[in-house]
Amino acid sequence: MIASVVWVIVWVLALVGIDRVSSNGLSFLPGFGLLVSFYWGGMVCKNVSHVTISGAVGSWWFHPPDQQDSSTVCHAFTRATTSSFGSIAFGSLLVAILEAIRAVLQSMMRQSRNPLMLCIMCCTQCLLRYVEMVLRFINRYAFVYVAIYGDDFVTAGRKVKEMFEARGFWVTVVNDIVLDRCLSLGLAAIALLSGVAGYGMGMAVGGSSAAVTLAVFGVLIGLLMASVTVGAVESAVACVYVAFGEEPGALRENHPGEFELLYSGWNHLYPQIVYGMCTGVMA
Repeated sequence: MIASVVWVIVWVLALVGIDRVSSNGLSFLPGFGLLVSFYWGGMVCKNVSHVTISGAVGSWWFHPPDQQDSSTVCHAFTRATTSSFGSIAFGSLLVAILEAIRAVLQSMMRQSRNPLMLCIMCCTQCLLRYVEMVLRFINRYAFVYVAIYGDDFVTAGRKVKEMFEARGFWVTVVNDIVLDRCLSLGLAAIALLSGVAGYGMGMAVGGSSAAVTLAVFGVLIGLLMASVTVGAVESAVACVYVAFGEEPGALRENHPGEFELLYSGWNHLYPQIVYGMCTGVMA
């Protein structure tokens, strides 16, 4: 979160500096490159966090309680910012380019008055949006392979494809949708409670005008703090999903209680998939 804020500040300062130096403004290609860099930097910061959390959860998965390292998160962060950073940058770049193209199309649509061009650009943007969604979805699990096994991005993407073939693409999509809905409700509840708390404090201190201001700040702070927690939960769940499919035996050996809970839940919903994954483990 802090890194993302710092990146936005640096990018804005760079944009202001370029605008002052350039008398004629930016041409299309340099401007598009600058836009890509904005999205790219933000995606890299987000995915470094995702790989760090996945690496920490993976370390817990493969080690029993008496062998847990207190500096696991630091080691995972070091790997994410060194040996795995190239894979993170490459995967993030693909999404950043699509985001930049969509932003350019959106700007062109606001300026265009040609119905045919508007229709073409609208269809193109819709198509790019869905491609971006699929790529983000694949990246989420590909970066887990990067975090756990140290794979490069291309190898990780191939493993994600194999995972979808083994467990079913739509099963994974449904799990993601259910998780997103639950976390979104939690996020909204925290923001609402924070706003109510701010409103109450404002009424107690300075009356209705202060109450409204503190309520708005409460909602924003609640959203910010809850978003950090939600992001960590999403990364942890993605890591557990991948690790349970690849190495269920490691969880049963190192954390048998958690394995039984996870196995019984998955076996209740998807018995055929779980049977294929855990046949050797449960034998």
